[in-house]
This record gives sequence, C-alpha cells and structure tokens, in this order.
Amino acid sequence: MVLMLLTRLGYEADVVSNGNEAIAAIAHQKYQQPYDVVLMDVNMPEMDGLTATQHIRQMTLDTHPRIIAMTANAMTGDRERCLAAGMNDYVTKPFRLEDFIQTLSRCRSRSSSPVLDPNALHEIEKMVSFNSSTSISDFLTETIDEYLVDVPVFFEKMQGALNQADSITFHRIVHTLGTCSATLGAMTLAGICKDLERMAGQGILAGAAEKTTTAIAAYQQVRVALQAERRRYQKGGHL
Repeated sequence: MVLMLLTRLGYEADVVSNGNEAIAAIAHQKYQQPYDVVLMDVNMPEMDGLTATQHIRQMTLDTHPRIIAMTANAMTGDRERCLAAGMNDYVTKPFRLEDFIQTLSRCRSRSSSPVLDPNALHEIEKMVSFNSSTSISDFLTETIDEYLVDVPVFFEKMQGALNQADSITFHRIVHTLGTCSATLGAMTLAGICKDLERMAGQGILAGAAEKTTTAIAAYQQVRVALQAERRRYQKGGHL
C-alpha cells in the first residue's frame, strides 16, 4: 500500500525485506541514485529498524538520507526511542494519507535547490517552438537520451585523464560536460564542473578525483530527474 501511494505521489522507491538489506542498499547508493528518504519499518526480521538506523548513521556518506520510522506501536516513548536511534521523523500504522504526505513534505522542504532548473528546459522548448516541423516532445526526449548516454562516457574519459595526470584533456572534457549540463538545467552539476574546469585550467589536479566523485553523485540525481522529464515529454507534456 505504501509503495502504491509513493508511486501515485510521484516518488520512485526501492523495497527491501529487512534491516540488513536496508543497510546494503544504502551502502551501495554511491553507485546509483542516493536515497533522499528511508521509510524504516521498526519491526523487521533479522535486524530491526532501530538497529539498522544506527548502522546507517555510522556510515560515511556524501549525503545522509532522512529516515522516517514506520511502526504499528504507538506507545509512550516509542517516538523518543526512534529519534534517539537517529531517525528524523515518525509515522504510525495505520496512518492517514494527509499525515503521510505532510511527513514527506517536511523532507522535501529541507532539500536544497531543485536538481533541474525548469527555466532551462522552458528555454529549449521556446527555441524548438520556432521550428514548426519539429516536435517539442520528440526533440527533448532525444536530447535527454543523448545526454544520458554521453555523460557516463565523459566520466570515464575524465577518470582516464586523471590517471594520466592529463590536465589538458581533463579540462576539455569537463568543460563539455559542464556546458551540456547547464543547458539542461543541471546547475549543481554544472557548478561542480566549473570548479573542476578552473582547477584543470591552472594545471592543478590535486583534489580533482574527490570532486569528480561528487560530480558523479550529482549526476545520479540529475539522471533520475531527467528520466522523469523524459517520461513526461513522451506523454506529450511540456512546460
């Protein structure tokens, strides 16, 4: 039921069966889209939600997710125990839809700037609209597809340039990545690329590997956001 509600609200979610699997999913988030929110069932087999939360809070992560306790227990002190374990919020089962949405909204309100600047896509739409023979939806879908194919290749070439201490090649690639990202509104990623471009332009690659890792994490958020936009354009929608 929770998964159905999340889908209807526009969220994408993964489901695991116990605390050990929750820890494993969080541990591997650096290779995929980092989780913004974890809905943590308190009573689970193998490892309960309180213990799993404590383990997650001890992990070294670029961004820690908000953890919301979900429990059928509504006894005095339960909320305090969840918060003491490192959880950020608390909902009881069965819950009211309004309460659930409000809890998720509190997570969203703490987020930083949006992953994509909608004005960027709007500008592309306006430019495409001047060409009556080109479908806005088709053009944006194709553009997003090309970007999502190209970016992993850019990162691979950047890593190769770092391994060779080739600041010239690194500068060229990161400049292209930053420009493409900014065009689609991925301003956080574009800003990281600008910093890397400045470093490479000065022939300084010390610290570039760590910042490249940050760029990859930022791209994973961009990828998910663009995939959502792509689905919207496929349905014929536009800004």
